[in-house]
Amino acid sequence: MELADLYIEQDKYDEAVEIINSALENVSKNEKSKVNKKLEELNLRSEAYLAYGKKFMEYYNEYGNISVSYPYDYIGQLNGFCYAKLIDFNNDNIDELLLVYNKDGEYHYDLFGYDGKLVLLESSIESAKKIAFEEDNNYVSELYSYDGGRNSLLICEYDNKYYIKTGSLHSYEYSYFHGYDDEGNFGIQETIIYDYESSKYYINKDEITLEQIDKESNKYEAFVELYLRQDISMIENDSENFVNLALGDLNETAKRLGLDIEIIIEEKKSLDLKTGVYDSETSPEFEQYDWNGAPPQYYVEITLIDNNNITFVVNDIGVNGSPMYVTEPINAVIENNNANFNWKDSFGNSGIGTISIESQKVIYIQMTQTLAYDEYSNFRGTMDTNGKKLNLYIKTN
Repeated sequence: MELADLYIEQDKYDEAVEIINSALENVSKNEKSKVNKKLEELNLRSEAYLAYGKKFMEYYNEYGNISVSYPYDYIGQLNGFCYAKLIDFNNDNIDELLLVYNKDGEYHYDLFGYDGKLVLLESSIESAKKIAFEEDNNYVSELYSYDGGRNSLLICEYDNKYYIKTGSLHSYEYSYFHGYDDEGNFGIQETIIYDYESSKYYINKDEITLEQIDKESNKYEAFVELYLRQDISMIENDSENFVNLALGDLNETAKRLGLDIEIIIEEKKSLDLKTGVYDSETSPEFEQYDWNGAPPQYYVEITLIDNNNITFVVNDIGVNGSPMYVTEPINAVIENNNANFNWKDSFGNSGIGTISIESQKVIYIQMTQTLAYDEYSNFRGTMDTNGKKLNLYIKTN
């Protein structure tokens, strides 16, 4: 049986089954029940891994291969199907499967178990909704978030059990520990809250002292700490270690599930473009005009660059500051240095547009109004560029 256990640890189930079947032929009647129990456990684990493997590939195909991108020079983030791990959360010799993915810029996890059939034990989407409703707390991310938009997957260990830690660290520190209770139900088992502003501390809504809460919080030991979106200058030793950890556990999980797949990281380069304000005042042609009063300003502020996706707003300020227009945030996908987009301004007018990238410092933009909010819109002026592409230059600090 010790040899069978060794094969099980190495995920060599065929060899383990052979050893156990051989043992059934040579053990006493009193020992047979123990051997049969081991065989049932092994068969259940094999069934679980088969179901987990199918779910692993489902997420891989749906959310895409893991990739890393750098929307800013100092920010690294994981995209796609970015993490998987087999963990025996309740120490019952049957692993659970944790899957983490990035969808539309938001990180989510799903945890699956197996009890003769595949069971979704917890979805971070539904869990976060429950926390928002029951705890009246809308500031907790689905995983664990820090100031500055950093996101992490945290898994802790305590008393031979594992827990997913969600919450946030800002002026408050919320920590929710998700795991099994004694009846075998998965969910939030403990809530720890530090209120730094009022110097109050709570465990499961009971107010306690700082010494008590520190002792309770420190009982959980870190098992997995994976930065999903992080300031890479804050990661000690190796700025790429969050990538290597994610990739390593994905491939280890695939191997343990018997999947014939090797996952390789894809590094996506951001556009040859800088975030910042691009405006007409910095254009060489601007000084050619003799404005009667304060000159107009037309500028584009690019706030986010992520792979080929950009987010920006357009501002149009008329002569002497009237009228003043600003669009709602616009999201566009750049292909071959061009993108089409829809826009709506602060007066309710809307239309279509095109943005083109000339270089890191120069862009062109053309906007056409297709719907006026009221009959006075054209009288006030609009963000329509009258069929012309405006040449805008980045402002330098």
